[in-house]
Amino acid sequence: MKLSELLHEQMKNAMREKNAKRLSVIRMLMAEIKTEEKSSAKKRTEEEVCQAYHKKLVKSLDFFPDDKKAEIREELKIIEEFLPKMMSKEEVIAFIKANVKPEEVNMRTIMPLLKGKADSQTIKDIVDNWGK
Repeated sequence: MKLSELLHEQMKNAMREKNAKRLSVIRMLMAEIKTEEKSSAKKRTEEEVCQAYHKKLVKSLDFFPDDKKAEIREELKIIEEFLPKMMSKEEVIAFIKANVKPEEVNMRTIMPLLKGKADSQTIKDIVDNWGK
């Protein structure tokens, strides 16, 4: 099932449950996806759009007053339900060992292979300590 279909189903459920906060967040994600579909710029997948919106909210957390931060964290939890599961550090190491030659372990080689599947900071930490 595509992410947009899942969001649509979850939106219906939120309406039935009269969960205004969840409904609002889901509608915002759907709007972000629609905007991306209509843009003429580089196309991203629905999952990438969702990840980008999540990242934008996380970065903006510092700029909100303390009373609003709890509300933003609640939104982040809802968004995280729709994000693809990220690989653990152990899974990233196993992937690199299985798919990349030891002399080719660098960010330029690995990032395209794991984009959207693992956290970039985790990948960077592994690459920086590779062979040590």
